[in-house]
Amino acid sequence: MFRLKLDENNIQRGRSKAGAKIKKFRLPFFVALIMLPLLVVTGCQKKVTVKYGYKLSCLNCQKIIKSKTDSKSVLVGDARRWKIEKINVPCSKDQTCNQKRPCKNCQYQECQGRKSPLEEAKIGGLDKNLFPAPKKEAIQVAAPPPPAPAPPAPSQPPGEIIRVGLYEAGSGASISLLATGPFQIFEGDTFLAEGRPGEAVTVTFNGGIYRLTSYFSKDTPKYLRFIPSGQTIFEVKNIPTNNQFKGAVEIRYSTETNKLWAINELDVENYLKGIGEEPEQMAGTPPDKYQEFLKASVVAFRSYAIAVKQEGKRNKTEPFDILATASDQVYIGYKRELHGNNLKRAVEDTSGQVVKYQGKIAKTPYFGSCDGSTRPGGKPWLVPVSTPACVGRQLRGHGWGMCMHGARHLATTGYTFQQILAYYYVNTSIEPR
Repeated sequence: MFRLKLDENNIQRGRSKAGAKIKKFRLPFFVALIMLPLLVVTGCQKKVTVKYGYKLSCLNCQKIIKSKTDSKSVLVGDARRWKIEKINVPCSKDQTCNQKRPCKNCQYQECQGRKSPLEEAKIGGLDKNLFPAPKKEAIQVAAPPPPAPAPPAPSQPPGEIIRVGLYEAGSGASISLLATGPFQIFEGDTFLAEGRPGEAVTVTFNGGIYRLTSYFSKDTPKYLRFIPSGQTIFEVKNIPTNNQFKGAVEIRYSTETNKLWAINELDVENYLKGIGEEPEQMAGTPPDKYQEFLKASVVAFRSYAIAVKQEGKRNKTEPFDILATASDQVYIGYKRELHGNNLKRAVEDTSGQVVKYQGKIAKTPYFGSCDGSTRPGGKPWLVPVSTPACVGRQLRGHGWGMCMHGARHLATTGYTFQQILAYYYVNTSIEPR
């Protein structure tokens, strides 16, 4: 019979308590002969990494794996039969490592014999992270195909919405668009397809049917909407210049005028950045004074647009709120933003502010210049006021409300935008909408 003696010095048992007694048992000699090589052979069958500056020794076969230059991957077996120990080796990548901090080259804490927190805790034992628990093999089951993504809802810009009539075509005529980026196509409020950047989309209306032609064709009784994604800009090809626009574009037939319209739908603040009534700068006017004049102009633009929308001047009979021409306000879209930042800054500095009369948003018309006095406009706040800067000039415009030449002059004399507006729109206040 052969006596096999197992103790803590030879085999570390994961659940043994400190001070455990040496256990002895007897095995038949031929059983011991069979088991002994199995202990040696099967003790080295799992892949682990030996970190730099450590050695791993097998307590069965006495195999020692050292790592003096870099980490190594080896096969080991039962973690209880391996022992990890620290070996002092200099940093092979930088011999001048500061011992008070990790080596910046090799990223190890143990450079030049310094003891790391890992070594302090694990010296003479095992790093439990060295032997991770085996992962259970997941049963591969064929997943059902993912459901088709829900079509995006028609997006609406934030804040007050304005619908601008850009271009009109007769029945049977067509309107064409291009987009600089991704966009969605809707028939009415129903998602139809994804648009392709740079590929023309043409819409024709005839006999009550809209025909869409792009990389596909579609006939529908519903109007067509084109909704941008991100920073996409639409170009209306029928408009020869100043034809790029932020926001959505809608192609819709008006039964009132029997015209096919291109309509730009966007929030009021972005609409204001596209108004082409005034230049970025005026020669002879100091920049800071001109900026005050632009602020007054923007508040008048904003008040006029919202008041026209609310009174239904256009939208009672047409599929839009306001025209992009001098019949309402000259709107040239995204191209205006490319001229400079002064108008954009004036919009942002006066964000949401409007002219109010007795608590309601006032309609605030304006015009180019007068002959020394404005004209009555049929509203309590549109009464004649003198404009000395225009004495000797000719009336340019209808004469109601703010005289733009006179307003620029007031700005150069030190008037604030609130004072300029109060001068021309009598007994009004400037308030958030």
